[in-house]
Amino acid sequence: MGVGGPVGAVGSVYDDSYGRYDDYGDSYYRLGYEEARRQALFLSDKMAYELRLNDAQYAAVYEINLDYLLNLQGGNSLYGSYWDQRNRDLYFCVEY
Repeated sequence: MGVGGPVGAVGSVYDDSYGRYDDYGDSYYRLGYEEARRQALFLSDKMAYELRLNDAQYAAVYEINLDYLLNLQGGNSLYGSYWDQRNRDLYFCVEY
């Protein structure tokens, strides 16, 4: 289970049918669009509260988080190149 419940949206339009990422490494798992959207909203809401983001910053942060989550390809990609890109993009969004 992922943060806040089961990971992935079964039957999503964006389901790539590759299956779940498992401990054996036989396949990787990508978040479905609806689950990625839910997680991006959660992260963005939390960041908006803690960083006191304005509406434009919130919208940009949400897009960045959603893009990052949609591009994950299993546990090994959590801190990969998309993570670095996400952090660089977030830095420019929330810089005062």
